[in-house]
Amino acid sequence: MIIRHCEADIELERHTLPKGADVYIPTFLVHKSPDLWPQPYRFDPGRFSNEERMKREAMTHMPFGAGPHVCLGAKFALAQMKMALVSILHHYTFVLSPKTEVPLRIAHSAAADVPLNGVVLLILPRNTTATPTL
Repeated sequence: MIIRHCEADIELERHTLPKGADVYIPTFLVHKSPDLWPQPYRFDPGRFSNEERMKREAMTHMPFGAGPHVCLGAKFALAQMKMALVSILHHYTFVLSPKTEVPLRIAHSAAADVPLNGVVLLILPRNTTATPTL
């Protein structure tokens, strides 16, 4: 959620936001809007390619906020996540467990999209050749 305070009256299409009003922007709903994203609930990393990003409006994806109040740690957080992921993937293999329902059934809500019955992964050291027993 991004919250901003109006310092002046603002005309926005057919609406007026009066000076002093607080404006709440639900980023999750923006990120899942079918008006902005084709098939918004489909996992599609390609939609974040440079070519695809150039096709859409600037504020359609803002996981760390935007403008002068953007998260100060955004670049550091992304770098840390990448380093952690590289380290984990270097040492372990992730295998989908037979306990995971395929295809996934997704519960859509205003807060998050989650698999109804979860996702069960087996994490195996990379140097193993044994088949896990369940």
